Amino acid sequence: RNVFVVKGHTSLDDLSEDAPPDERMALSLRRAQIVASYLQERGVSPDTLRVQGASTFEPVVQRVRGDSM
Repeated sequence: RNVFVVKGHTSLDDLSEDAPPDERMALSLRRAQIVASYLQERGVSPDTLRVQGASTFEPVVQRVRGDSM
């Protein structure tokens, strides 16, 4: 049986620099849940989905503070 991990991320640009880690984690979890809900609406069984938040601990792209994108 296949299990799919839906992982949400945040970046340093998403919230203010003084945002607490739990707020960043909550945002990454909400993002992952939205994607999981989208997949379920299209027929993917919820039993095969696992939702995880990565916050800024697993950046997709590493940004150096002060860089503008």
